[in-house]
Amino acid sequence: MKALSVFAAALALIFTASANAYVLTEKFVTEHYGVYEAILGKTEIYNDNLEQIMIKDMTARKKFQTTTIVFNYSSKGLSSTIKEPAVSVITTEQYNNTIPATVNISKDNRYATYSGIFVTQKQLSEMANNKTMQPYLLELSKVPLVLSDLEVQSVSRNFENKLFITNDIKGAVFDIQLIDSIFYTKEKMNDLNSNCKINVLFITDRATDNYPFMFAGHGALNDMKCTKGK
Repeated sequence: MKALSVFAAALALIFTASANAYVLTEKFVTEHYGVYEAILGKTEIYNDNLEQIMIKDMTARKKFQTTTIVFNYSSKGLSSTIKEPAVSVITTEQYNNTIPATVNISKDNRYATYSGIFVTQKQLSEMANNKTMQPYLLELSKVPLVLSDLEVQSVSRNFENKLFITNDIKGAVFDIQLIDSIFYTKEKMNDLNSNCKINVLFITDRATDNYPFMFAGHGALNDMKCTKGK
């Protein structure tokens, strides 16, 4: 199966915590969003204390949302593929600096396939239909996204028999070529239909900047829940 590369083409800025051995690298960063890679030191042990230090490091950056994928010392991190095992996935959300950041830690889905800013379909729709938030939706098109609860409106294939799903919510359309998955075979992905909701790592290839918005790109299927068959 063809692996979806999550290698960042942009220049990465590297930071090392002074009292800790882990190396934190900016992989995809905009003014308000950031996806980071943390590689543990050779003898460093990931524990609750280190986890809190990383969270403090993330929230200090004053981003609306961040995702940090933590890898062991020997890992290739996000320079590898979506199949790369991770130690933890840490996300922070803080759209209002007057209240503490919301922090979520996942130690279950520990793979590079979750290396994106986490956004639900409801959030996407709210951003698309709020003029104040629309610039941030466009900013999100510049970083990988982990889209969840995404309703599949249609499933199609192009002339090369490549699989596409389309999500048409109020204010925005997402046209996604599903090119990989570490959880599902291609045969299982063929079961996708309009009765399904999915979680997908999505990378925007093209986007419009006028309402209603259009986002076209490619991604990896992380989860699918279908109430009925085809």
